[in-house]
Amino acid sequence: MRPPICTLFMALLMMSQGCSNPKSMTITEKNKDTILNDIKDARGLTVEEAQLLSAYMVRYELAEGFKGLNNGKNNLPLVGKSIGEIIALQKQWIEEQKKSEENAKAIAAEAKAKEDAIAAELRKAITLAVYDKGFVDSNYQAGRYEDYLTYRMVYQNTSSKDIRAFQGHVVFQDLFGDKIMGLGLKISDPIKAGAKAEWSGTSKYNQFDDEDKKMRNTDLKDMKIVWVPEKIIFSDGTTLPKDTIQAD
Repeated sequence: MRPPICTLFMALLMMSQGCSNPKSMTITEKNKDTILNDIKDARGLTVEEAQLLSAYMVRYELAEGFKGLNNGKNNLPLVGKSIGEIIALQKQWIEEQKKSEENAKAIAAEAKAKEDAIAAELRKAITLAVYDKGFVDSNYQAGRYEDYLTYRMVYQNTSSKDIRAFQGHVVFQDLFGDKIMGLGLKISDPIKAGAKAEWSGTSKYNQFDDEDKKMRNTDLKDMKIVWVPEKIIFSDGTTLPKDTIQAD
């Protein structure tokens, strides 16, 4: 006995709908390795959905390769899931990554703002200016076996208290604000409130180092100097920023 024509039509319709909707396809142990090829010509996926599926499969394969580092387990679900579910999982992962990146950027921005605020407060206590930059080449007869960049700076205690020591770094930039080189500075000579003092120092010059070469060849008048103080220890034992460091 033949089935009614309407029943046969509905069955064919359901089959055609299933074939035209690859998102309903379930991933099995047998098809998981060929699933991308199986549906590459399917019309039921948008370009974005196909890219999401492909990206998830890449993540899955990477996780397979690192199972040995995870007690032999791959924590990414695959077998038993439909194509649509896998696409949804990849979308969710991307959103989580975006949130994580945004959170990391917010934390970094907050830390940078805090650092800048501290430096600004410290600059109120100790100001510094570079007034000379030079170069001294090696001279074996004089017992100088390396080339050096030389620096001369003046600093002033602009706080109301005597300073025992301070440290920070000087950033040399080009006129566009791009960093040329940074120089760490640590001074342990006490300086009275309102007083000025000078510091002269050197750094080894490497003729093969691009930063060193640019530092040597750029005139001081063509640089921006940024003084970034990091810590000040006052003669009374207090510090900026405040911490547990105490004077002897």
